[in-house]
Amino acid sequence: EPDEPQSGLCLGCGRCRASCPTGALSEPFRLEAKRCLSYLTQAKGAIPQELRVYFTGCLYGCDICLKACPLIKKAPGTGAEVDLKRLLCLSKQEFISLYGATAIGWRGHTVLQRNAVYTLGNQGDPAAVTALVGLLQDPRPVIRGAAAWSLVRLGNTNGRAALAMRVSQETDPEVLAELESALSG
Repeated sequence: EPDEPQSGLCLGCGRCRASCPTGALSEPFRLEAKRCLSYLTQAKGAIPQELRVYFTGCLYGCDICLKACPLIKKAPGTGAEVDLKRLLCLSKQEFISLYGATAIGWRGHTVLQRNAVYTLGNQGDPAAVTALVGLLQDPRPVIRGAAAWSLVRLGNTNGRAALAMRVSQETDPEVLAELESALSG
């Protein structure tokens, strides 16, 4: 259930709503949490296909609406760039070593790696194909499904061939549906 709307803390300028990439702020003082990029980047499991396209640079969290608000003081950014392909290769232990004491550490490496896979698919870099094809063998279904979706986004012939080969090997029904959807699209 949504909480009670607050008043008096907003200029009514609508900059937050206009800046939200997913339309999660559909009206004043209302947040559709399951469309919010901050929520989506922290949620476990597969993300609905229509919302995956918004994974373009936010690996974890999103402050786009907050940055648009003229009432919020702007904090300096970290400027940290993450090597997405390297992130995909991190073991759980390596992830904990690098990120365990940070805000993203509590959610775990599967969620962050899933986000990196969606982001690579949206960036359109053909150099990501090899890494994504390798993820079709990942033991985690959510990663295999995300890799299938991202390979189709990249539109690479080698990626589609790998997807076709994977269909006969896949045992998880959700990943199989993802593969079949990817190949039919």
